[in-house]
Amino acid sequence: MERPTCKTCPHWDDIDAELDEAPDVHEGVCRRFPPVLLTSDEVGKGDCSHLDPTNWAQPATCENWSCGEHPGFAAVLRHAELVRQGILRPD
Repeated sequence: MERPTCKTCPHWDDIDAELDEAPDVHEGVCRRFPPVLLTSDEVGKGDCSHLDPTNWAQPATCENWSCGEHPGFAAVLRHAELVRQGILRPD
C-alpha cells in the first residue's frame, strides 16, 4: 500500500496547476487548517507592530510530501500493522 501524499489529499490545492505551470514536482497549499498569520523578526517587542494583517498564509507543500492528516493515512497504518503481525504480506 502506497503512502498517501499531498497530491492525493482532498485538502491540498495544486497552485502550479492553477498557474498553468508544469514543473517536475508540483507545489501547492494545504487547506486542512485555517491560515496562520506570518510575523516578522520583530516578535516579542511587547506590541503588535510586527503583525501585518494582510500576511496570512497556509502551509506550502510539494505534491510528494505526506502527513498524518491525510484521510487515507489511517488505512496505511492499519495495513502496516497487519503486515508487521504477519497477517498480510507486503504489497
